This record gives sequence, structure tokens and C-alpha cells, in this order.
Amino acid sequence: MTDPAAEIVADDLLYATGRAIHNRKFNHFKPHIALPYVMELEDETQFVQTEDDIRLIFDRVQEHMRTNNIHEIVRTVVSAEFLDSETVGSTHVSKAFRRDGTAVGAPYPSYSVIIRTNDGGRLARSCVAFLHDATHGSSLIADGVQRFRTHQPRKL
Repeated sequence: MTDPAAEIVADDLLYATGRAIHNRKFNHFKPHIALPYVMELEDETQFVQTEDDIRLIFDRVQEHMRTNNIHEIVRTVVSAEFLDSETVGSTHVSKAFRRDGTAVGAPYPSYSVIIRTNDGGRLARSCVAFLHDATHGSSLIADGVQRFRTHQPRKL
């Protein structure tokens, strides 16, 4: 069940970070990431500990968007709830599109833990599930950011 107040916190964070990514404005993106920040992917977990780590991932996403001709990533809150008075747990779905409106890859879900602040929220943890397209997932893995494998990749 979605709590409307929690959904506003999550949606505002998605809007602010999405706009910063779209406009290539790292300085507008970084204030929305709490340090340390943990990003879980299918078989790796990254520990983002510094502003430089955030920059590496931001630049990697920008490179991925240019390389794959991605104009925008539309992210929609599916559910959000307060885990406590200052923490929101939120699930959203992301879809990437080219300038002509053509979808790039399949939509993918993410779960985020957001720490509420006076000016909105900061992303503290994410779990991203690239169900059908590992290309998007590889864009979030940046050399130089501490990470470890959580399990061996499955072979189908």
C-alpha cells in the first residue's frame, strides 16, 4: 500500500535526480545521494563512499545514455511507505527512451531507501533488477568504486 506523503518524497527525489541526469548536471545530482550509499545489482553490491564515487557512476550513466542514444529515462513510483518517521521505502519502474519515443530495452524495477531531509530526501540504498537487459545494469558499475560479488552469476 502506498502512503501519499511517502510517495511525494519518493517522486520528488526521482524528479530531481532525473532532471539532473537528463541535463547532465552533476552538482544538482550529488546532493540527493547520502553517503555512504549502497547499490545492489543482480550479482554485485557497490559501496559508494565518496563524492568521487558518485561522480564515477554519474559519468558512467551519462556515457551509457550517449552510447545508446537514450534521450530520457522515465521513472514512475509504484509504491512508497514510511519505514520510520524519517525513512521511506519506495519501489519504482524505469523505462529508457530515445528522442523519437522508441523504448530502449525493457522496463526495470528498483527498490530505494530514502532518508527524508528538510529539502526532500537523499538516496541511501537501492536494489536494481535489470530483468531483461544487462546493458543498463552495466552502466551503473563504475571502476574505482568499492564493490563485491554477492553470488556467482547464474547460467541459463
